[in-house]
Amino acid sequence: MDLSERETREKIIDPLLHDAGWKEEYIRREINSIKSDFKLKRYEPYKDEEETSGNRFLDYVLLNDDRSVLAIIEAKRFSLDADKGSIQATTYQKDIESQPV
Repeated sequence: MDLSERETREKIIDPLLHDAGWKEEYIRREINSIKSDFKLKRYEPYKDEEETSGNRFLDYVLLNDDRSVLAIIEAKRFSLDADKGSIQATTYQKDIESQPV
């Protein structure tokens, strides 16, 4: 099976999140980790016209009841090594943690 990243999200990750009981109000997709303000819980979504160089996008941000980040999920093409997604997710985690209070 060789699904694209989009197909991986739509056919695998989205159904798993919904089966696990995640409500859409607690799921954010394609969030700009540079432009978002995680401390103030302002999540800037990707915009089609947005220049992607210099920006980083979290595929999924799962929110707690208070809208703080509970988890991030990085989707990759199904045939890629999972370590690539793990490394990218760690970079996003550092983006979130490095924001001033």
